[in-house]
Amino acid sequence: MEKSYILIIIVLALLHYIYTTATLRDITITVKSKYVLYNRLSRMMVSSTNGDVYEVGNNIWLWQFKAVELWDTLKEGKTYTLQVYGNRYPIIDVFPVIVNL
Repeated sequence: MEKSYILIIIVLALLHYIYTTATLRDITITVKSKYVLYNRLSRMMVSSTNGDVYEVGNNIWLWQFKAVELWDTLKEGKTYTLQVYGNRYPIIDVFPVIVNL
């Protein structure tokens, strides 16, 4: 039974790695607002002037562990080129994730 749990964890980690690397891209946005979204967890969010919403997060595969500092760096009204991964899936409350300037 333990081996099946380990296998499930490995498969999920592999799928997350593939998702991260397959959707990784650079975008340019102008920050409209920043806020903390409180639902199941608190999440640092950024909305752009073109209506898109992004989460600021960490990612082990990209060795990015400075989400709080990155979120603090982003200023409303400023334009940035950012590295993001992921897509918006409203039905499961998933947003693209900003991981680097």
